Amino acid sequence: DRPVPMPRACRSRSRSESSTRSGRSGTPEEPAARKKLGQPGTKDEAAAARTSTCEVPTKRPARSPSRSRSRKKRGWSRGRSPPRRRASSRSNDRATGSRQIQPKVAAPVDLPVSKFKDAIIDLLLEHTIIVVVGETGSGKTTQIPQYLIDSEKFQHIFENKRGLRIAITQPRRVAAVSMARRVSAERGTRLGEAVGYCIRFEDKSGASTRLRYMTDGCLLRECLGDPMLTAYDVVVLDEAHERSLHTDVLFALMKRAVESRAGQLRVLVTSATLDTDSFSKYFNTCPVLEVPGRSFSVDMHYHPVSKTQRVEAAVNVALNLHVREGPGHILVFLTGMEECEQAVTLANGKMEALVDRGKEVSDCLIVPLYGMMQSDDQRNVFDEVPEGCRKLIFTTNIAETSLTVNGVGYVVDCGYCKQKNFNPKTGMESLQITEVSQVQAKQRAGRAGRTQDGKCFRLYSQETFLRSLPKVTVPEILRSNLASVTLQMKAMGIEDVVRFDFM
Repeated sequence: DRPVPMPRACRSRSRSESSTRSGRSGTPEEPAARKKLGQPGTKDEAAAARTSTCEVPTKRPARSPSRSRSRKKRGWSRGRSPPRRRASSRSNDRATGSRQIQPKVAAPVDLPVSKFKDAIIDLLLEHTIIVVVGETGSGKTTQIPQYLIDSEKFQHIFENKRGLRIAITQPRRVAAVSMARRVSAERGTRLGEAVGYCIRFEDKSGASTRLRYMTDGCLLRECLGDPMLTAYDVVVLDEAHERSLHTDVLFALMKRAVESRAGQLRVLVTSATLDTDSFSKYFNTCPVLEVPGRSFSVDMHYHPVSKTQRVEAAVNVALNLHVREGPGHILVFLTGMEECEQAVTLANGKMEALVDRGKEVSDCLIVPLYGMMQSDDQRNVFDEVPEGCRKLIFTTNIAETSLTVNGVGYVVDCGYCKQKNFNPKTGMESLQITEVSQVQAKQRAGRAGRTQDGKCFRLYSQETFLRSLPKVTVPEILRSNLASVTLQMKAMGIEDVVRFDFM
């Protein structure tokens, strides 16, 4: 930190006083330097010390204009919690020694999965593996594990005395953390006690944790030391339709563990869109339960743009929707973190230009959403906004199925996403921008019809959707480097990797 320069008047007065003191003592400022703070020698010396001291108020650092805007002047915000409120909450945490228990948040009563609570429990009582297909936002990720924990008749089928423990896998870290926070808030417990999560480099769970949300990679690493997963009674493989590399391996490992534990392990496979016939056949003709979602009509609009102009075109469409359309949050799908941040900056600039020209613009919270975001920034996406304020969210494909933002009425789909591909010639993996599949495009459009009649604006033509886009997404196991997975399987004692029971 730079020293604050003393004002000119104070410097001149200080020199005159030092010269006066030097004329009296002969050694300038030595007595003052030797005196300890708070121990003046005489009243005259104390008064002289007070006179020679000049307190200059430090200037507060200005806020970055791209981070927050004054709602009274501008009418939109970058989406950050006020620094004073966050600082006061941290000081309260230090004073009390621990965070307070969050108030209990009631789950929505009209969730579609609530009507199938008894059917899910009865199926798991009779079968060791079941498949549940439910639309995004139906509540299957947060509610089904709670149904099992709270069911007394379901707990009686297990012989252990430690209590029921459930592991729920997610393909993305941000989904595992956000789901654990939501469930812990609904149950009124501290995060990390009865409900916790485990992601790479961070484990917020303990011996008393009964619901543990984790990434599929963390569960696969646990299989190295415990292939039968004796620490859990139920394993929920969520978002199975994404067919991530670790999830595909877990399918076979769970199938083998269920057979070895003789009914003391239950597996629940959940997905938004799934080829139910192939999954049921793979898991020994297990039963399939379909949960219908809340669906409203969605109007489709096609606005073809070039690949290089998709960010600016997406911002223009989103701002036009904000200015002209009725209530409902706006969800804009882009390819990655860089494009999301670029779009946020561009939207703030365009919004400022509209206000400077004298146009009336309603309140709007402009926020990004991607996998590498900090936890505090993620909360801004899901927190409630004041009445009359709209959210404008620039996100990656993480918001297709993993996370649900309530109140979305408009979707802008750029038609591209980033996928990891392996090049056998170079032996390297890379993230490449590729076209989305028809299944992904339908998932994105369906986000606009969860709570109200919505609109979806696709930045490509209808002919491109029907003829150019692939029908389904290629599973990650068919486009990734299998070296690390092969070594993990070898460490588990699986010798014949080629003939392993892959799906």
